[in-house]
Amino acid sequence: MTAQGDRQDPRAPRRGRVHAGAVAATRALRVAYPLQRAAYRVHDWAFRRSGGRIGRMFARRPCLVLTTTGRRSGRPRTVVLVYVADDERWVVVASNMGSHRAPAWLGNLRADPRATVTIGGRSVPVLAREATEAEHDALWDRVDRANYGQYGRYQAIAARRIPLVILEPSREG
Repeated sequence: MTAQGDRQDPRAPRRGRVHAGAVAATRALRVAYPLQRAAYRVHDWAFRRSGGRIGRMFARRPCLVLTTTGRRSGRPRTVVLVYVADDERWVVVASNMGSHRAPAWLGNLRADPRATVTIGGRSVPVLAREATEAEHDALWDRVDRANYGQYGRYQAIAARRIPLVILEPSREG
């Protein structure tokens, strides 16, 4: 174990004593969470209802619709996510707003990585995979900057390393 403050990866889950800043961030998120959740639901509804024409941006961040297959139900499940384009692929963050649990859509992708991305009314079949350690390290700062530091704040309070998911266009159907 290294000396406190001499951590190798600042995004790694914290063990032991909870940092005072994390406690304050947790309290702030408890207050902001219901408002943020309501805003996401309104945005999600408008985005889906318009086929992606309304709400392409959420708080100056580009959005896509990810359709996965439910791991238990086998039914299509859709979620609107903020993304960062990386060449021919899209990178999304499985933050679940800093929750200690990963979002359900990540579990669906782990069970079946085939999915569909819809951006601006255009649908593309994709294969999803979690970023490798090297990819995560290379992409994290870029993704966090594109989201105005929000994911860094989530990582500070999450008891897990928040995964990055890479969505690559599929050669299949």
